[in-house]
Amino acid sequence: MSSFLHLLLLPLFIQSITTADPNNHITFFDLLEKFYVKGDRNHFPIRPKLDFMLTMPRNFYDVRPKLKAPVNEFLDSEIRDRVAKKIPKTIKINETNTRVAISSIIESINDQRIQIRNINADILKKMSFKPSEKNDDLFIQSYKAFKVNPFDLAHAQQVWRDQKTMRDEYDELHAKFNVNMNAAETVKASVDSDLDIATKGFFELLNMSEIKQVEKMCVTLESITNELIEQQQLVLGKLESVRETIEQYNIKRYRWAEFVIGMRYTVDSNDRHSVRRVKIKQEPSCSCIML
Repeated sequence: MSSFLHLLLLPLFIQSITTADPNNHITFFDLLEKFYVKGDRNHFPIRPKLDFMLTMPRNFYDVRPKLKAPVNEFLDSEIRDRVAKKIPKTIKINETNTRVAISSIIESINDQRIQIRNINADILKKMSFKPSEKNDDLFIQSYKAFKVNPFDLAHAQQVWRDQKTMRDEYDELHAKFNVNMNAAETVKASVDSDLDIATKGFFELLNMSEIKQVEKMCVTLESITNELIEQQQLVLGKLESVRETIEQYNIKRYRWAEFVIGMRYTVDSNDRHSVRRVKIKQEPSCSCIML
């Protein structure tokens, strides 16, 4: 990721570690930029090697509109009522009252659509990672010390050595994210197509007058709507995997942030410790007497 893109993404990275004090707000961008600047000033070429800490996926701006796309209700309440009244109570499919069965299927489809809408919103929220619930005082105090401490070349070299481990972990999660997100989008396209077909079918049903026509259409609609339930369940499963991947990423990048500021000696260190301010010795001032 180029330095230009690094700056371009600045408005996005409200992906932060927050304390109980609202004025004490640290973003991952701020943390990484501070580390980069220290490296720049000491001719240590770490920029932009750690930009994978900033976001997942890399094509965030392509994925975000898909997650923000409206997940509309399937048939509004007025149409559902009209459909129920249109189907005679006497019609049965597989020994089941058709009016009750189709009404139940439509309700299930809409319940799933609410779940899809909610999980989309939750994925977007996790992408913006604002873990204020952490209230991690050890991290906050360590970050404050890291900001004012001089550049630690030895630790920066350890970050350099461990960057491949971090990037490999990121790439593995990113691949998993892409597989599940792409699968969800593929099934969603099929869902949207079947929703259109089903909607048209229900409107045709409302305009039918003969019982035989209504009965035949009910059989078709029950098949289509049952397929919709199966497809939407697949979408939910893929989106759940996407959410789990983002959760794993957030756990890892928080740990990476701890490592970068010096709370962990290596990226694999199990123990974390506080970073203390380094007292910089000042040369004693010279008092000169004018003769």
